[in-house]
Amino acid sequence: DPKNPLVVLLHGFPEFWKGWEMQVDDLVKAGYYVMVPDQRGYNLSSKPLNMGDYRIEYLVKDILGLIDYTKREKVILAGHDWGAIIAWCLAIMHPERVQKLLIVNVPHPLSFYHFYANDKEQYKRSTYIRNFQMPFFPQRKIAANNFELFCTMFKKSANEGSFTDETLEAYKKAWNDAGTMNCMLNWYRALFQRAPNFKKYNCNVDLETLIIWGKKDHALKHEMAADSLKYAKNARLEYFEDASHW
Repeated sequence: DPKNPLVVLLHGFPEFWKGWEMQVDDLVKAGYYVMVPDQRGYNLSSKPLNMGDYRIEYLVKDILGLIDYTKREKVILAGHDWGAIIAWCLAIMHPERVQKLLIVNVPHPLSFYHFYANDKEQYKRSTYIRNFQMPFFPQRKIAANNFELFCTMFKKSANEGSFTDETLEAYKKAWNDAGTMNCMLNWYRALFQRAPNFKKYNCNVDLETLIIWGKKDHALKHEMAADSLKYAKNARLEYFEDASHW
């Protein structure tokens, strides 16, 4: 029912709207109106080619445009992985548009930058981000053998049964669209090469926030979740010992 409170679910890399598929029905039954977009560069969404088109400010504006389309003043905003980065940044840049915030396995941006610069283990875990900065080669390697690299990554880093063969086939179909993988990687390239100037903003998030974190995340240290509470005084953190990043 469009009259119900609006929940916006933002997917991460390298997924698309299907990453939230298992949550949609439960949210609708609980009385919410749910929006699950493909974000810029993914699946059926538009795919601008320039790396600069994937600056965080533009990605945030995309979601603001969707919220404006619904004529809602505020929404409940949830994000996982890159979707959580955009959720954090929208809450920082436009807090008046967010009622509540749900973050899954991604720290506050300032916590990530601090750990990346000062924590050797997190710097090591972030090697893939630096590798993604290269032109051409990453997307070719990822696409080789029908995206074997990503399929293997999912199976090794996720709990058993998290990604069915049917789900992986849907992802491969989305990744295989011309230019898509380059656009997806441009999110990481713009993160480093066109990083937002957070000094322009009050980066403290005072909204009611829930941070959910699976401790078996191979890419992001769980200590960053606790560190994020420094910037989100009205946040609650819940760890899941046996959950992965996915």
